[in-house]
Amino acid sequence: MFIIVLLDRWRSLSTTISSMLLPILFILIPLTIAFPLFPRAASFEVAQFTNTLCILPAPWNQILSFFITNYAARIVTFKKRSGYEGLRDYVYVFASLFVPFIGISSAVKTIARGSLFLGHTDIDRALLAQALCIIMREEGWRPESGETVRGCRIEVGDERRLKKMSRRMQRRRGGKEQKKRSSRSSRSRNRGEYGHSHGGSRHPHGGSRSKVEYEHTREGSRGREMHERRHRDGLLGYHGDSRYSHSSMPAASDDDDDDDKESSSDELFTSNAATLIIGNPELRPLDREKYKIHGHFTLPPNYTLARLPPGTELMSLAASHATKSGIVLSNSYSVVKAFAGLVQIISSLYTIYTSYGDETARYGFAAFGFTVLPYTVMSVLNVTANIIEASYDCLFLVRSDVMKEAEEREGGEFVGEVAELVPATSDIEIAIAGTELVDLRFQRTPRGQWRAYEVDDYGRPVPRRPWRVYIPPLDGTYSLDSDPRAKIIVGPVGQAYLFNHSESIRARKFRKWVEFVITLFSLITPYVVVGSISKFHRGNSTIRQRVFMVGWLVVGQVIGVLNLVETAKKKLKKIQLWKQIQWIVTRFVVVLGFAFAIGGFVETGRMLREFGYCIKL
Repeated sequence: MFIIVLLDRWRSLSTTISSMLLPILFILIPLTIAFPLFPRAASFEVAQFTNTLCILPAPWNQILSFFITNYAARIVTFKKRSGYEGLRDYVYVFASLFVPFIGISSAVKTIARGSLFLGHTDIDRALLAQALCIIMREEGWRPESGETVRGCRIEVGDERRLKKMSRRMQRRRGGKEQKKRSSRSSRSRNRGEYGHSHGGSRHPHGGSRSKVEYEHTREGSRGREMHERRHRDGLLGYHGDSRYSHSSMPAASDDDDDDDKESSSDELFTSNAATLIIGNPELRPLDREKYKIHGHFTLPPNYTLARLPPGTELMSLAASHATKSGIVLSNSYSVVKAFAGLVQIISSLYTIYTSYGDETARYGFAAFGFTVLPYTVMSVLNVTANIIEASYDCLFLVRSDVMKEAEEREGGEFVGEVAELVPATSDIEIAIAGTELVDLRFQRTPRGQWRAYEVDDYGRPVPRRPWRVYIPPLDGTYSLDSDPRAKIIVGPVGQAYLFNHSESIRARKFRKWVEFVITLFSLITPYVVVGSISKFHRGNSTIRQRVFMVGWLVVGQVIGVLNLVETAKKKLKKIQLWKQIQWIVTRFVVVLGFAFAIGGFVETGRMLREFGYCIKL
């Protein structure tokens, strides 16, 4: 508890410090200029060839002004992630003072998303900015008795293996079957109507919600024609390449251990037996402690939050008369950050301009004026990112059938949704998933066994044989490959929702190319500028100056590239060797980068003091 309170206070303190930093920086600049410009021991030199007047040694206030305008002002333009309240962004802000390229991944990805140009409404722009989230089922989720789960996918089992295992189980039980049945029957009579105690879920505020509240959006005409006219080749959370995860579901909570033991020991491998499996989420869950969510929400157990990917189809809430274009979300385009970035860019460009001449002739490619190039490049990227994408202080909830399911459970409450997902029609489900997804109502018998009954869109039973559902334990004893039963695959995000998969793939490829081009341009630019001005001559610079100046630039770029790879790698996460290499390389390079940065600051101060403060005549 003490640690949580300490972290909360640190977050508020960090936010206050970051908001006060910019005014302090602008106050320090005139204060440094207000002090006496020429120290008593100062001397004056005039370079006739370059027509400049230099004051030797450079006054400390000019050195301080140089560091503030060219280095410190860059951290004010850092682009923060939508709704994020963790310490990671503040660590990156501090680290970018020493290694400016460490924030290149955030800036480049923001520019590549292009929410200002591609988003036509506030909802679309928030989706591109990854500021929308939904409720998702976690791996430990299980149905409640009497609950209807929509969008279940049924995969047929192996009939031949089912018959073989059924005969094997019958021989194994033998004469003990009758004794087990009588024992379970007596315990069932003692428990009474246990299996139906969870039915009739109610809204947290009292009063049951209508069972067809959300289904009206599926059958209603509002917004449906607009979405069906456009071709859709994807479903949210279902990409066709991963039908379900290999992780099974937990058997039960502590209160139900006895009943589930009886149920698992009485497994029947019949044609209507099915195993309940949680599907592959495809979406990464969010750490709810590190993100600020608009409105109010409380999650029941085994539910989590996940960001919505670009390409998801959205519409206004069914309970309102608002249109999608009429929804306004709170956001801001930081004019202050853009202004601070422009000040830093102008100051850096002037520093680079003045480095041409005596400074370059004296120090060559190790001239202190070239050290501002990485900060200038990152300021340009950050200013562009802040202009293209608005800043969102919180994430916004989007309504789905999983949210409705969660709020009907004990402890579930959600206030402040801004939109809802667009359900897919049966034709689209068949075209994409290969079969029509079904809605199943789960019931638990007094003996602790589960049954799943198919229902239509309005909750009416469909006259079909119910499934005998087996929920496998999560203790490692269950093997998915050796299970011949049919599979009831429950989607983590709920029923089938429209998702433009092909457009999402094209947009992702386009963003990758944009990220590659911007990153390559950002990494090459400093060398092009240094080479064009200094011709890569070393001048009269010392070995120490050249080592620290060049090492500061090169190692800082390596850290930025590693950070970009870390945020983009998905396939590499599965390789254990890559994790070990990344752990070693990252820590070695980071330590090396900070060492070069500190040495670079020291050498820059020495060269400034030695070269003096020069003014073009």
